Amino acid sequence: MQKRMTSSWRMSRSICNRLSDFPVLYYIYYQFIYTTMNKQAPFLANIEKLTLENTYFRQVIFTAPHSQVVLMSILPGEDIGNEVHHVDQFFRFEAGQGKAIIDGKEYVLADGTALLVCAGSEHNIINTGKKSLQLYTIYSPANHIDGRIHKTKAEAQADEEDEAFGPKA
Repeated sequence: MQKRMTSSWRMSRSICNRLSDFPVLYYIYYQFIYTTMNKQAPFLANIEKLTLENTYFRQVIFTAPHSQVVLMSILPGEDIGNEVHHVDQFFRFEAGQGKAIIDGKEYVLADGTALLVCAGSEHNIINTGKKSLQLYTIYSPANHIDGRIHKTKAEAQADEEDEAFGPKA
């Protein structure tokens, strides 16, 4: 059974058709309409560019109801620290060299490597190169406070509210 279009929906569709020649205005209007209809707009970005430009240790850039996108930049010789999450975590490495230690086993990391760490696995990501290890990670579900930025690892570790955030066993 097809729903009848309301007059406000027809008007919205008409405006979208006219704005399609103006991508920025169209996107702003689309975001407004999408969020007003109690739906979250999708995440759409050049993730490689954002990852390579990121200089923060950790930057939460998008949080959805069941997942979260986070950019990271790990300095030479630095690591994220041993951790165990109650969420799955996907990593994609865009620049630099490093290694992952997952449940005691080592894996080599480089530009283009993807890694999925399953919930409950002890893991650490270590930068073994001379340049920053640039990566993005996707948590499912979210593991950090939406919009949170930590410029350094020390700042991230000191943020007790963010460290306590996320699903518990």
